Amino acid sequence: MAKELKLNFAQGKMNKDLDERLMSSTGQGQYRDALNIQVSTSDSDDVGTLQNIMGNTQLTNVFNFTTLAVPTTATVVGSISLGEKDLIYYFVSSGDRNDNNKQPDIRKNYIIEFNTVRETFRYVFVDIFSAKKTIPVNSNTTFINIPTSTGSSTTMNRTCVRRGMFVTGTFTNTSGGTITHPTQNYNIANNQGYVLSKSDGVIVSDIIYDSSNTRWKIFTSVDGVAVSLAVGVDDIVTFVADSALEFNKRVPITAINILGGNIYWTDGFHEPKKINIERSISGTGGTEYLQGGGIAGFASANTGTTGNIFSGDNDFFHTRLVKDSDNGSNLRVATNAAENLAIDASLEYITVIKKSPTQPLQLKMYRTTSPRIDSDGNENPIFTTHTNGSSCVFLDSDDDLIEAGSIISISFDNSVDYREGDTIFFMPETQPNVSVEDFDPQNALIRAEIVTSNVSNPNSLAQTGFEIRILSIAENISTQEDYVFNVRRDSGDALFEYNFPRFSYRYKYQDGEYSCFAPFSEVAFLTDPYEYFPKKGFNLGMRNQLRSLCLEYYFYPEDIAPQDVVEIDLLYKETNNPTVYTIKTLKPTDGHPIWPDLKTFPNILADGKPNRGKYDVTTDLVHAVVPSNQLLRPFDNVPRSAKAQEVSANRIIYANYKQNYTILKDPVIKVSQHSGNFTAENFSEYGYGMPSVKSIRNYQIGVVFSDEYGRETPVLTSKDAMTRFDKSTCSLRNRIVARLFDGTDIPDWAKYYSFYLKETSSEYYSLAMDRWYNAADGNIWLSFPSSERNKLDEETFLILKKAHNSNNPVRVRARYKILAIENEAPDFIKIVKKPLGTFDNDGANLIGNNTRGYPLEDYVFILVDGTAFEQVYGDDMHMKNFDKITIKFFNNDTESEEYEIAKISRLQNNDYKIKIVGSFDEDIQFTSTNNSFATRIPDLSFDLIDYEVQNKPEFDGRFFVKIYKDQVLENNIINTGEETEDWAVAATWQLRYINTHNYTGGSYQPGSNWNSAPGNTAIRGPIVTEAKECNSHTNQLSSNRHKHPTEFTHHGGYNWANGSNGSDNSARVPGNDGVSCAHMESGSIKAINDDTWNWSGGGGINPNANEFWEYIHGTQDFFIDAASAYSWTSKEKPSNSLQVGVQKDRPGNKYQQDVWKKGELASSKNMNAVFNVRTGYQGSQSGRISNTKFEEGQPSRGIWYGDDADACYMDISWSGIQDAGSIKWKDRPWPERLDECTNSVHLAALNFIENLCTPGTRFRFQRDPDQVVYRTEEFDHPDVGWDADFWTAGGASATRGVWGIRNTKATGTGVLHTQIRRQHEGFNKRQRWTLKVTPRIGDAPDAPHGYNPVTGTIASAPTAVTALAHDAHGKGARDAFDIIEILRPSSDYENEDGAGQFTDNPAIWETEPKENVELDIYYQIGGKNPIELNEETNEEVLPIGSYFYAADGNGDKQKYTITEWTGGQTFTFTPTLASGTSIADGQDIYFYKRNHYNQGIDHNGNGSALTSGTELTLHGKFRDGTKPLWRDYHVLDWNNCWTFFNGAESDRARDDFNQKQMDNGVKASTVLAGPIEEEHRKHGFIWSGIFNSNSGVNDTNQFIMAEPITKDLNPEYGSIQKLHQRNTDLITLCEDKVLKVLSNKDALFNADGNSNVTATAKVLGAAQPYKGNYGISKNPESFVATPYQLYFGDASRGQICAMSGEGIRTISSLGMTDYFSDKLKENVFQLLGTYDERKKEYNISIKQKHQPRQAIPEITTISYNERSKGWVSFKSFEPQDGISLNNDYYTFHNGGMWKHHTNETRNNFYGQQYKSDVTLIFSQPSSSVKNFETLNYEGSRPKITPFTSNNYAKTWTGDASTNNGISTVNFTDSEYFNLTSQNGWYVDSIETDLQKSIGVEFKDKEGKYYGYIKGKDIGSDPLSDLGNTWHEKEFSTQGIGMGTISHDTPSHGAPGTWTFRNNVSSTYVGSDGTGSAWDTQALGNE
Repeated sequence: MAKELKLNFAQGKMNKDLDERLMSSTGQGQYRDALNIQVSTSDSDDVGTLQNIMGNTQLTNVFNFTTLAVPTTATVVGSISLGEKDLIYYFVSSGDRNDNNKQPDIRKNYIIEFNTVRETFRYVFVDIFSAKKTIPVNSNTTFINIPTSTGSSTTMNRTCVRRGMFVTGTFTNTSGGTITHPTQNYNIANNQGYVLSKSDGVIVSDIIYDSSNTRWKIFTSVDGVAVSLAVGVDDIVTFVADSALEFNKRVPITAINILGGNIYWTDGFHEPKKINIERSISGTGGTEYLQGGGIAGFASANTGTTGNIFSGDNDFFHTRLVKDSDNGSNLRVATNAAENLAIDASLEYITVIKKSPTQPLQLKMYRTTSPRIDSDGNENPIFTTHTNGSSCVFLDSDDDLIEAGSIISISFDNSVDYREGDTIFFMPETQPNVSVEDFDPQNALIRAEIVTSNVSNPNSLAQTGFEIRILSIAENISTQEDYVFNVRRDSGDALFEYNFPRFSYRYKYQDGEYSCFAPFSEVAFLTDPYEYFPKKGFNLGMRNQLRSLCLEYYFYPEDIAPQDVVEIDLLYKETNNPTVYTIKTLKPTDGHPIWPDLKTFPNILADGKPNRGKYDVTTDLVHAVVPSNQLLRPFDNVPRSAKAQEVSANRIIYANYKQNYTILKDPVIKVSQHSGNFTAENFSEYGYGMPSVKSIRNYQIGVVFSDEYGRETPVLTSKDAMTRFDKSTCSLRNRIVARLFDGTDIPDWAKYYSFYLKETSSEYYSLAMDRWYNAADGNIWLSFPSSERNKLDEETFLILKKAHNSNNPVRVRARYKILAIENEAPDFIKIVKKPLGTFDNDGANLIGNNTRGYPLEDYVFILVDGTAFEQVYGDDMHMKNFDKITIKFFNNDTESEEYEIAKISRLQNNDYKIKIVGSFDEDIQFTSTNNSFATRIPDLSFDLIDYEVQNKPEFDGRFFVKIYKDQVLENNIINTGEETEDWAVAATWQLRYINTHNYTGGSYQPGSNWNSAPGNTAIRGPIVTEAKECNSHTNQLSSNRHKHPTEFTHHGGYNWANGSNGSDNSARVPGNDGVSCAHMESGSIKAINDDTWNWSGGGGINPNANEFWEYIHGTQDFFIDAASAYSWTSKEKPSNSLQVGVQKDRPGNKYQQDVWKKGELASSKNMNAVFNVRTGYQGSQSGRISNTKFEEGQPSRGIWYGDDADACYMDISWSGIQDAGSIKWKDRPWPERLDECTNSVHLAALNFIENLCTPGTRFRFQRDPDQVVYRTEEFDHPDVGWDADFWTAGGASATRGVWGIRNTKATGTGVLHTQIRRQHEGFNKRQRWTLKVTPRIGDAPDAPHGYNPVTGTIASAPTAVTALAHDAHGKGARDAFDIIEILRPSSDYENEDGAGQFTDNPAIWETEPKENVELDIYYQIGGKNPIELNEETNEEVLPIGSYFYAADGNGDKQKYTITEWTGGQTFTFTPTLASGTSIADGQDIYFYKRNHYNQGIDHNGNGSALTSGTELTLHGKFRDGTKPLWRDYHVLDWNNCWTFFNGAESDRARDDFNQKQMDNGVKASTVLAGPIEEEHRKHGFIWSGIFNSNSGVNDTNQFIMAEPITKDLNPEYGSIQKLHQRNTDLITLCEDKVLKVLSNKDALFNADGNSNVTATAKVLGAAQPYKGNYGISKNPESFVATPYQLYFGDASRGQICAMSGEGIRTISSLGMTDYFSDKLKENVFQLLGTYDERKKEYNISIKQKHQPRQAIPEITTISYNERSKGWVSFKSFEPQDGISLNNDYYTFHNGGMWKHHTNETRNNFYGQQYKSDVTLIFSQPSSSVKNFETLNYEGSRPKITPFTSNNYAKTWTGDASTNNGISTVNFTDSEYFNLTSQNGWYVDSIETDLQKSIGVEFKDKEGKYYGYIKGKDIGSDPLSDLGNTWHEKEFSTQGIGMGTISHDTPSHGAPGTWTFRNNVSSTYVGSDGTGSAWDTQALGNE
């Protein structure tokens, strides 16, 4: 009996895992496969039945009834819903290459809003970044033609071309003539092609509709200057811009959040971004680029309705920037200043990171509360004088003093700016220590008010026309005629009297974000005039006299500053205080000029200030405190890219992010110095201190690169980027000059670089010394006020900065270790030395006798005639009790030391015996000529000196410091009073003379003209200014070169080596070997400077220059230097043999014809002919060989005159710089200076020359008959022609002189003495010092001999003294040396009250700071420096109001001020260039900008000089090239002290111990150990600051690295791919693990390992992994979150997972394990997960690419149903993205949105028709073979294939002999139901393990649909096999069957049930007995 096998779909899911034999038992209700079917869901009420599914419909309606215009080639890359507003936002990439690898002509990206209730769209953001146009007609050179048809409108610009786009393409010049390439400056012939790329910088400047020709005209420019283009027919122009949204169809965006009306997203490749939805919509759409903009070009725009916004209605225009200036009430499109151009919403406006200001404020500081500024920007002075006339204005008609309240007329000596209401003060000019500039108004004798003035503006001052009302008047004023009063206007109260404030500003953006601080300004500090009175104990000059302050230049035009800034905070910070305050929040409502009106007002306002914002600070009250963490925020470390993003804990959290940049190598930084030349003589003119860089400090400069958003590198520096200001600069205004140099790699990503500075010295103090006292041990005690005591301890070193009782700085090294400190006056200084009288040894008979009692060496007493003694000292000296009494012997020339007297006794003969303590020393030898009474001198005298102890009032309130007394102290402390004529010799040294005829033209030339007086200017030694090198080979005399060049002729003459004539080769210096007369005559310079010279003169013996200089070395004497040299600079040159391929410096002087000259290349000279002065130094040592730059060496000049008529100059040298032993090549660095040597002779010589060079030192020449005392004076090397740029970083100073001079081209032999090495042997190295001497040597007043060591005495001298021999030897005919004597005062006596020691102008000392070497902190200097000069940076480089100077035709410098930037590199200036002015092409122009900041930039004249006009163009456009901007030098606007030009440098208020001290800066950074590289933190989190919409706080742009804002996971979990906030936890999906990270809480672990959750301040707490080794691989797009489940795919493990509660389960294992394992194994391109909320189905779309360049991926979509707990069906739709909202399911395809379950046409997706099918398993019982007869189902109608009578069928006749038993019969089926076709269900195939069936169609019978199963023979000829024995394999005898059932009408959705019935009889053969026919009776057997 037949049995029916009945299957249902109760489980409603597929099972591809279960064996077919088990499907009917365990798999009942499941099916093997399905496509586009549903069981557990229904589109009506048929849940549980097998149905096909409804299709989807596209949604296209824009809210204004237009159609969405997204191209079908677009790709949706991300979406997010906003449920509370029923909105969906999705991202569309429409600029990528399509499936045919072609880009669209118009490339756009979109963000689109969809309203699910209204089912309408709105464009939120349209990003147009490329428009390709084919030009149909020739375009002329003025504009490019685009016909209207391309834009499809005559009233609206639909070309998608906008201003600012770059013009690119390959074009043909069809202009008919030659044109010039717009940027590359080459000619393009007619019909010649040329290329424009984005880097050429040609942009669209305007778009105008030409109605007469129905075309759009596109105008172009480069850097703001119009350019002409020629474009031919069919040329393709592509207008491009940087994409703002940066979408890419291959990069799905899986990290999107909406927060506070903003959409935040990140894609893992680009900057994280954010847009404001409302404002973006308001900037999108419209019919004009700007309301009122029209189509006639922006210049013709009528923008009266500029504020109107748009509605997101179309995509014709790129989205404009919109801002709300009134916090919600007034949205406006942001425009340029003229309000006729909209600001496009470019990338910078939609990044999460916000730009910060790059430049500091400009400060205008004044010493008055109401400064009067003239049109040149200068403050009118507040002081003047008034001189009494014959009738004093302060007397009334009765000649009585007027009373208070009187009104009088008055005039002043100068024009002044005094106005009605001003208060003025009068003080007598004779008041001590008071000048017109600095008297204290509190001490004024007269106070008055101006009641009448004819001054109304600061440009019109007056002397007369004033009336004043007397407010008070003293009775003691002078009314005498010509009496002068100092007058000054009341300047008001100081703002920050004891503070060092800095100012900054920050931006507030539209959405509430605050930027980082701008670089802080210089310190706002104005000193008082210098006044450091010891009695007061502090420096009044260091009080801040700032009374009026204007903060300027915080506002920039649209090309430079971000235009979504709505407020600006002005900030205030004091040094040494971390708190930052706001002093004012500036808003547009503040009006002009606070919020400047750039449209109405010019760039330069009437007061001369730039129209870039100015705010007057009138009080020191501050507004509010800025959060403390802002000072720790140098930049926002927003990730450069991030893969994952989520909002948690009210913050934006990123994960798997990139930060930092890679720097391949350190930059090359060149550092030098700039010092202003201020001297003591003009100190009063500059009475105020000026900002300066502290001397005696090392400064290391570093560079920080930053991108356009402010992200910065650590500090980059090198060892050579260091400079030190020598102490000699303490009286100058010092500044640091820095630049990047060749060899620096500028990173591609960098837009700016900043200079940073490190100075590691700790704090220092200044002290004023009012008195000094000699110490008992020969040293000196210094007296300081007790208030200064805390500044010192006994470990301190003191540095003398300013001389006592003068304004002279002490520039020489004057550093002293404190030997002792006493808080009370030491006993010794309480002693007053009182001379008791002088005893004269009259006739040499009153002291001693021939046996004893005379003061001789080693004697212990003297005897003195009693009568003579008592006449001087009285008769009771032997009875007095002295604390101490001394005796001192002297005559007219010499004096002894003081000897303490032990006892005075009166002898029996009434003579006196004076016994001393100890015995007489060698200083007593002068009392006799042979240490005997017999040889005693006749004029000996002695003094007795009483040491009396006195406690003086001057000791009160003082402490005392003892230091070593040396010559510097003698000159600057002790000998600063009245000059003395009583001198003693302090030190001596021999002095020789070398002259080699360096000059012609009368200088040093022998002959009759030398008989003149010493004042003859012929002695002047000019400096060579052209070549800057001593070209001595050509400048020597042509004859008489052997003669003495400078000796006066009346001395008879002297030849070199005392030779007989110029041919004498026998006499030589120093001996037989050396240099002779003949050598000198042949070549005086070669003779001593080239030991390799092959002399061809008589005798054939070559000169031995080596021998000569070795002799000089051996003398160990100084010499007056007028000698030539082999090299003045010791620099290197290229060498094939030693430095192959390495370019080095060349020898410094042009010694001979084949020596390298400046600018020559190595190939132009014979290498063998040139000697290599190889230093052997490398790296940082290479600069120490000399302190003179290459080719900047200056020659030696002996004794010579400069421009000072009262002084002369003397060059003194030492030759022989070497320690003991011969030089060893490996012992580098070798000594180059005396201070680098260690032996005693060199150190003694160093001490002598340092003392001699010390300003104030007195000296004389021992051979001088007049014994004239000369004084060493202070001078600057530029005073005598040595410009500052001659020197290396070490510079030149008085005590260090010039080093690196090489005497001779030395010969050498052997390994140890090669030519190269002999260049560095001691005999060959010379160090030279230059002294400025007064009076002129040989020209002193009252000196009748007129002695000069190089000339001898004058002809009229009473006694003749010859000159020194010019060969340093003399050979017996001339003295070889003189002796120079350093002098000191001979008397130390002081009067009783210490007069002469106290002064109101005290010496200033400074404590030496200790080096904090462990600190590696650098501080930012000034602003950020742009790397390129263009329209976006030009005002950052040179602000409006910057100025420069240029010399006019008369050589006078004229000032020119920048008024406007007209292009990227071009500016206008005022006034017009003066006549005769010429600024050469390439000339370096020195610009004065912000405060104390200067920068040099090269003029770009394009080959021509600028000689007229008001416009100038600069280089610097490109980062590469010959003159990039980054290579220009900067005079940095940084200071760490104020100099008063007298040696005092201060950085502390009042120089008081407890007062505030200036710091080095605000923004700090440091160097990084190790390489600087980009960092990809794949396993890390980083989060922003707080967002709180209720309080208006939005810190989502703040990523402050100084705070704990990062967290890292275990790397073994793999990279983080997706973040999801669930409840209060952050679900983190990594590649290999899923974790729960606690948010705003943390886990505390117990001892047993269990954890407790607790609240915490941490943003992210502990990370707790979920069970199961599953992750999300690298497919975050697979992630879907539902209210109860999280779904994601783990492609690496072949799993699809779901997570609910605390666990993860694999849903791919629900019947699909093998399928997913195989499917996900490889080639997975994307794994897109979407969720159908209506059907509760997770749809996973597997996108695979099997070939590397496969354009279209293979996509398989499978659905998992939550109700069925299984995979229900494959789906034919292939979405780009999908989202559900409000129980509706939307997917995206080809850029469009499709709504599912809305299309009644079943299985119709994205307009394509698909089928439904299902594969079923029949296996019950699975072990038996079954015959299948029929198939039936319950459901909707079946498919019907029409049947007609024309069908033919083959039948078996039973007779195989005829036609093989086959008969073809024409028959009909006698049915009527199938006369017409019908779509419906059918069986596509049935297959068992033994046979397949043909398709089965069904027929309606009794409410069911039946179909007869027909087997398909598996043989090749089924009919021929019918009789074979294997017919049991026919379908009717199968055991296991599998049927595939399809519906050919997918749109028909009625359910169906299939019933399969089986013939179960084992013997039944059917009604025909053959078994080939079905038994109808069996149909009833189920």
